[in-house]
Amino acid sequence: MKRLLLAIIATVLILPAFAKHAKPDSGSVIRYLGDKKAYSLPARIVHDVLADKTMSADAFVEAYYEPLRKRMPKYIRRDSIGVDDSGKYTMWCYTFTPRRYKKTIYLQAGVHGRNEFESYFAAAFVMQLIANAGKSRDPHLKYLRKNVRFIVVPVVNVSDLAERTHPPFNASNININRDWFDARTQEVRNIKALLSRYGKGEIDFAFDLHTDPEGLPGWGAYLLPWADDLPADIAEKLLAINNFLYEINIPGKVLYKGQNLLKAFMGPKSEYPSSSREWRAHWQEDYKRGTAAKSCTNGIWKDYGIPACTLEHGARKFGPEGSVIEMTRAIELFLGHIIAQSE
Repeated sequence: MKRLLLAIIATVLILPAFAKHAKPDSGSVIRYLGDKKAYSLPARIVHDVLADKTMSADAFVEAYYEPLRKRMPKYIRRDSIGVDDSGKYTMWCYTFTPRRYKKTIYLQAGVHGRNEFESYFAAAFVMQLIANAGKSRDPHLKYLRKNVRFIVVPVVNVSDLAERTHPPFNASNININRDWFDARTQEVRNIKALLSRYGKGEIDFAFDLHTDPEGLPGWGAYLLPWADDLPADIAEKLLAINNFLYEINIPGKVLYKGQNLLKAFMGPKSEYPSSSREWRAHWQEDYKRGTAAKSCTNGIWKDYGIPACTLEHGARKFGPEGSVIEMTRAIELFLGHIIAQSE
């Protein structure tokens, strides 16, 4: 009787807790170009991040990056790349280095601070998935873990996460993503100093990860401005991933709150541009001011010869702000392009 009672208690108390973490949310499924199989993401990694968006940059890296580094010190290294424009907050860089790597990818997120919080959380999820790929059934994650070195700046606009004073600008009220060539901000100077440590051709690709915080139908759930004049084979890979995502999420098939995802993707009939030059032409006001030409994406390519692209996940196209399904779609976007440029 005592054993039966203990078994009942275990069933009531333990199994529900186990089930909560054992089965991923229905939205946490990742799809890859060319695959017939979709892969479920671990629920313990991909979760709703809305409650965490008030974290400072230091609290964010302590919660999302430091546990990984402490567990895998031979694989992951952390370095300070300097303080921000305010002089109060540290910018961190994490380097994920396999024993024998074939490619190097640079990632930066949080250029616009908490205004685009889903981008830097999704980047953290991507790096957690890659770092933990030894136990994964996903061959793509295993490939990245074994063959690709990642240089990651988790948050560029660190002051905005701490003080929330000038979103989406930094402590000096400057848009960091329009400051590359002027380099008025310490944040941009820190990134330039970081990239200058690497020789020509040592970094194969750079991604600047963003979120469209307004969730406007006129912007894309997957927006893709890339640096001007990239080699054709690189541009083809970028378009291939976006056209794939367009086909599996074509407006009319995916609904949120009863509304179509209007012009949600870089589809073949989309009005969206491709290179940054075309993007500037599309948004005439930015084009006239010349500000879009000063973006990190263009600057990294022109200054260092590193092919670069801006990936912008459109918030609230699939579900509520910061939800599991939103984060999964952002991860899908980022991972798809990382894999394509890592081959």
